[in-house]
Amino acid sequence: MKKILLTGIVLAASFNLKAQELQPSEQQSKGTSTVGIGFQYGGALGYKLSYLDNRNIYFISAGLVGGAIGYQRVIDKDKMHTVGLALGSEVLVSEKGFGLLTYNYHFNTVDDAGWVFGVGAGVRREDLGGAFANLGKTDTHFVADINIGYRF
Repeated sequence: MKKILLTGIVLAASFNLKAQELQPSEQQSKGTSTVGIGFQYGGALGYKLSYLDNRNIYFISAGLVGGAIGYQRVIDKDKMHTVGLALGSEVLVSEKGFGLLTYNYHFNTVDDAGWVFGVGAGVRREDLGGAFANLGKTDTHFVADINIGYRF
């Protein structure tokens, strides 16, 4: 999982640098940074690096207790609503992984800095040992998530 997250961070950072090299009049995609809480941000407090390409958002995040990768699609012409998918792992309640369908509301637009509020629903997997050991049966549970962040 750590190798996947590291690879994703490197790819997202390279997308961000490429987008910054373009002149504003030519720029159709860009990289953005968001700090927030929730599964989309790696669990507790985390950092999300996103690559926005017109109506598609690809992201990778790393938090205090985990990380995630995901995809979101802008679903309205005002570019304020997105739906998507987040996959990842965090040590508190899903050390064996999680998968969520997500919805985010951007108080400005996906292109601008500002607050982002989201919800998610899906599954998480964990065993009795938590992050410390592989003990007992791995169970799958429903998970609902609320997240909030600030995009820079």
